[in-house]
Amino acid sequence: LLRSPGGCPLNMALDLKALSPSFLEESQEIVRAIENEDPNNLAEELGDYFYLLVMAIRICEEKNLFTTNDVLQGIMGKFRRRCTWVWGDDVAETPEQARLLWKANKLKEHE
Repeated sequence: LLRSPGGCPLNMALDLKALSPSFLEESQEIVRAIENEDPNNLAEELGDYFYLLVMAIRICEEKNLFTTNDVLQGIMGKFRRRCTWVWGDDVAETPEQARLLWKANKLKEHE
């Protein structure tokens, strides 16, 4: 809606490079809200970051780079490949075992 005809001129002018600094800034604000144990501020900052994600994906869709579905399918595939104790035959009974399997599975992907 913000980037559609008649939408916001500022949002329509945004590109990925213009959004890049905002991703870093909002990430830092999320970390501060977590460190300050401020759930109201955390919800606000997560909303800001979510807006940036949606906007970045929309820009990429407009350029025919990829779709929202591509992003969602990609992350779902990544979790299925790396969480082999959930979607496979590996066993992880502790967070540390899961972390080690995740790292090992990630390394396999990059071989």
